Amino acid sequence: MTIDNAVSDKHSVPAPRDLNLIIVGDGPAAMKMLERRLASGGRATLVIATEKEIEDRIAVMCDCDEQFPGFIWDPPQHCKQAGLHHSVVQNLRSKFGSYFHNGVKFGPDIVDLAEGERGEVIVNGLCEHVGFAVYDSSDKRVWRTTGLVVFSSRDHDKDIDLIDLGCAPIEVASAFSVRVSITGTFLMQSAYLFPMSMYEPTLKAGEWPWWRGLLVPFTAPFA
Repeated sequence: MTIDNAVSDKHSVPAPRDLNLIIVGDGPAAMKMLERRLASGGRATLVIATEKEIEDRIAVMCDCDEQFPGFIWDPPQHCKQAGLHHSVVQNLRSKFGSYFHNGVKFGPDIVDLAEGERGEVIVNGLCEHVGFAVYDSSDKRVWRTTGLVVFSSRDHDKDIDLIDLGCAPIEVASAFSVRVSITGTFLMQSAYLFPMSMYEPTLKAGEWPWWRGLLVPFTAPFA
């Protein structure tokens, strides 16, 4: 099933916009689009490029009769070194929480074009921008992925919000939240099990097992 078919059958394959939003541009307009996309819960890729770089180094496949290769998911590696906009990319990665840890990628992909690299907007049979690819100076593909491609300088009025919530990125627990959860569970269980181990064995008929009430506050949040 290709994205072409997804356009006519919305129940088969999610639309490119829901799979990923690829923002090409720089400045406040690009930041605003990225913030809006993330606020809606969608996946996003930001390609930092000036207007001159877009004009000189990013091409659009204009032949709409060409066979679109279908769904592609080979996103940029997080370890990819930033190019001409190194400081901007690093600052934005820090601002939007983009990092890689223990095999899990967090936050949006934020990259730029390194020296000698060029970008290419992938077009489907309906002349819609449904993917983006980057090639190095030897025409070797660096990364390529499906998604709605928008240019921050001229597509700021386009609807970029996530519609299909099933396409939202998977959320994972952070290391901090796991540590807090483990510590809290240990303390709660200790507060209950320690008195129980002391008084439960000597419990007699008719006595009130008050220590069992210690478990109530711990189970209330899950009721």
